[in-house]
Amino acid sequence: MKERPNMQEENERRAIRERELNRRIEEERQRVRQRKLEREKVHTGIGGILNIKVSLWVLILISLLLSAAVGGSVLIRERTKLGSRENYEQAMKFLEIKSTLDKYYVGEVNDEQVNTSAFYSMVKALGDKWSYYMTPTEYENYKLYTANQYAGIGVTIEKDEATKGFRIIAVPPGSPAAASGVVAGDIMLKVEGEDVSELDTDGVRDLITARLDDSIMVTMQRLDGTVKDMQINCRLINVVPVRFEMLEKKTGYVKISNFEKGSAQATKEAVEKLLAEGAVCFVFDVRDNPGGLLSELTELLDYILPEGDIFVSVDKENKEQVTKSDNICIDVPMAVLMNENSYSAAEFFAAALSEYGWART
Repeated sequence: MKERPNMQEENERRAIRERELNRRIEEERQRVRQRKLEREKVHTGIGGILNIKVSLWVLILISLLLSAAVGGSVLIRERTKLGSRENYEQAMKFLEIKSTLDKYYVGEVNDEQVNTSAFYSMVKALGDKWSYYMTPTEYENYKLYTANQYAGIGVTIEKDEATKGFRIIAVPPGSPAAASGVVAGDIMLKVEGEDVSELDTDGVRDLITARLDDSIMVTMQRLDGTVKDMQINCRLINVVPVRFEMLEKKTGYVKISNFEKGSAQATKEAVEKLLAEGAVCFVFDVRDNPGGLLSELTELLDYILPEGDIFVSVDKENKEQVTKSDNICIDVPMAVLMNENSYSAAEFFAAALSEYGWART
């Protein structure tokens, strides 16, 4: 016969079963939630991968479009800089030729010489003697020249065939060379110990100007045949473009060497001084004058000529610009001397005075 269970024990066993049942129910709920999360994760993962792929392709497409747009914009800007599509294609052809030389030429390519030669030839092909290409160094020298300045020791030279050196043909008063005792007829043999026999005039100039604002040792063969080392300063030298004097019969003589910067003012000052000395007529000498700046020419013509048009220019767009003279002028008999070496502004100066009936040429 079984013993009847105690009521308290029965209640405890019932509570244990309920807790176990609740635990199992909760575990099942957890498993259901976990499976749901895993399904969602798989779905999200597939969708995410698809989204990533789609986004990546969109990004690549946008990048390509932006690259094309930027590249096209750069290309358009570069073409605009070159002026036209034809100019751009010619520039590309130059680069293609240059690239071919770099890639296949068996020797060493002198980039500077190749490029400079190409630029020289491009401008020379115009067939216009007044159009020419200048290297940066040449342009710097040109700017000095137009300012009536030059860097050097202050001599004019020419090749001496007998010694292969350079004969001094002119030494301006007050120049560094003159201060060191150099005279016309001396022959330059060396500069800073370097023999100049294999150099041309430009080479000698470059050798000298490399020591700008310093002194250089120049080996000279003197007039008596002796050879002497002479220390000469190299510096910027101001060129006096105008000289003048009073000739007989109160004739004012004015030699204009060029029409570069300062020449107009210097000529006006010369005329004023000669007038103050009693000049009654003038001779303007522009022989061997290579020309110069238009602004200097028109300033001088305005000073000399009566009221009227003195220069008419027409640009590439066929726009006309007229430079006029005022009614203040120099009204005395004049003559202009010129020769086959009078160019550009010098030619125009003589022609303008002649056409106005203001001077004989």
